[in-house]
Amino acid sequence: MVLQHGHREEQGDDAVLPLWPRERSWPVRGALGITLRELLELSGGVRDGHELKFWTPGGSSTPILTAEHLDVPLDYEAVGEAGSMLGTKALQIFDDTTCVVRAVLRWTEFYKHESCGKCTPCREGTWWLVQTLARLERGDGTEADLDQLVDLCDNILGRSFCALGDGATSPITSSIQYFRDEYLAHLTNGGCPFDPEAATLFAAERVPA
Repeated sequence: MVLQHGHREEQGDDAVLPLWPRERSWPVRGALGITLRELLELSGGVRDGHELKFWTPGGSSTPILTAEHLDVPLDYEAVGEAGSMLGTKALQIFDDTTCVVRAVLRWTEFYKHESCGKCTPCREGTWWLVQTLARLERGDGTEADLDQLVDLCDNILGRSFCALGDGATSPITSSIQYFRDEYLAHLTNGGCPFDPEAATLFAAERVPA
């Protein structure tokens, strides 16, 4: 079911909320100016017992936002002022069971795979981003790796032939901005402190032993 909702009608311009781990959900389409809070209310909300942790307003190539941005109007100006972009306008929503480091690593692996290899910043940069993120996710890295990630992103952004390289950097720099402590927790815990199955759709189906 698709519900039309929003504050501003502009033909062809809308924000789309896709599926993410929820117990009751349906796709919602909203006009520019609607907020994520309103979209969540219309679509069934985050899974019971959990809270919104982070989200992307325009797919994985846009800087992530957090629960503090729930009331940002989803239009080009407001999202830009919040530090992100509407991009594809396909929102991705993650609750508190999701490891931000694992999510960013999976996105970066995708960009590494999709790189055509024509330009050095993207070809070499995405490879090194994956190596560094994987090391951090395993708990084998150091705090200096976070600075290395930011430096790598600075050397890719604006220097690749197409926007794929730029897109690969967005979730990394923004996740370090908002979740630096979570990156460091992987180091102090010797690995990821999150249960990877808890973030899945089938988590609710597990029966305790």
